[in-house]
Amino acid sequence: KRKLPILFQTPPALIEITLHEFIMNRTIVKKEGYWKFKPFYDQYFTFDNYLELSSELTNTYSKNREFFGRKITPEQFIKELLELQKGDFEDQDDQVTRIAGMIMTNSNMMTHSPNDLEEFDFTVDLSRYEFTQEQQEVMQNLNLVIKSEIMYIKVMINEKLTFEKMMELIRKLEGRGRNEQGFVMSFFPIDKLQQEILKDNKTIQIISEKELKEWCKITPIIPSRRGAVAIVRQGDNRGSIVKIKSINYESGLADIILFPKMNEATQYIGSLEEITIPVSMENFIESSDIYFQFLAKLRQISNINVFRKIVSEGLLVEAYRDKIPQINIIPYEKQIECIFDTGFKTRIDLSELTSGWDSLTYTIDDLFSCTCFQWNQKSRTHGLCDHLIFTLNESIKKILASKTNLTSYEIEGYLRQIEHRMDLFLNRLKYSNYDDSTSAKCLKCGQTAYTLFEVDDKFGFRQMEKNNKFSLRRQSQCKKCR
Repeated sequence: KRKLPILFQTPPALIEITLHEFIMNRTIVKKEGYWKFKPFYDQYFTFDNYLELSSELTNTYSKNREFFGRKITPEQFIKELLELQKGDFEDQDDQVTRIAGMIMTNSNMMTHSPNDLEEFDFTVDLSRYEFTQEQQEVMQNLNLVIKSEIMYIKVMINEKLTFEKMMELIRKLEGRGRNEQGFVMSFFPIDKLQQEILKDNKTIQIISEKELKEWCKITPIIPSRRGAVAIVRQGDNRGSIVKIKSINYESGLADIILFPKMNEATQYIGSLEEITIPVSMENFIESSDIYFQFLAKLRQISNINVFRKIVSEGLLVEAYRDKIPQINIIPYEKQIECIFDTGFKTRIDLSELTSGWDSLTYTIDDLFSCTCFQWNQKSRTHGLCDHLIFTLNESIKKILASKTNLTSYEIEGYLRQIEHRMDLFLNRLKYSNYDDSTSAKCLKCGQTAYTLFEVDDKFGFRQMEKNNKFSLRRQSQCKKCR
């Protein structure tokens, strides 16, 4: 509304006519959303952009193409499925989209909304897909027969498929005369008469809880969820941290918010690896929002290269040797501690800061503390060390997951104190002069930077030694001149 105010003064009919003309002239491409929610879930692309995205999606049909997302066990998948509402074929987290996502993940088959058969929830296109040996073995063990390129899926997890409903679905599919099939997901047993009919008639086949678990065993990864914080593992934005704004299961594309500039982009859903925050589904959206905002502040007080290695790549470099350190939250002492197998120790005091918000009132160790050389020698200009970045990142996830026996009041207080300390430390860095021995002046245009953040933003750094993350040197020319 703020970016394009003229659109809110334009009659909707005129916008619709203009979009239609653009589509007819092949200037833009329209991907329709689920029929119940049109036009709100429709997606529009420029023609060139759509060709580029389509090319990326086409490549996903390769058997060697890796699908990223969220790791999950069959038991956890079923547990969450039973907790969800049935929902519709949209980007909300519900039973329909969970199953649609699992199918798309495992086989890279495209899912669509069945506009012509409203009795079903979505369809699966098998025309460009060849089942793997593992999938064929599972289908043979489950006595599932595939004889159609288009599969109609109906989700009835919490409902019983009655004889009348089953016959209605069979008649609908057989009446089309296209040899089409349907799968019904239902955890309720069917009677003997239904079993006898379906033994020979494979127009409709039932997927029970046991059978779905078997399929889940070869599907350890499902798509990232709407609202999740994720890392882009493939494509132009590879390595970027993003927040998933919406998902279109028909196009296989997700609208994302790129960190840290918060600009929007479109990304193939299979390239987004969700950062796991083990919270309940009820609190997932709220917790993801808190975590995303936390990362934005953590990025501001960290060296960008170290931040990416720890948050995006999951690497700690020299932070620990073999054993991943455990975060200890000690409520009675109001402290967070982490001891690394290299001997270094971090500490974050979570007691109330009572002297106001003046960053100069507190020493650096009042805010954060680590025993490593980098923190003690360069903390004022280089931001957090890798040990503290790791500690803060893991602590916030642990607090949000409520795995610390904390009360809701304590969780809220600890989150507030961590945010408070990060703000104070950021103020320290903003007003700390950059190391005078390294002149922050562009050799070409003369632009000058006075603080670490101005240097990082205007000039950037390069790592001089491949295996030494501390061997950073400022670029001699600013980003504009380069």
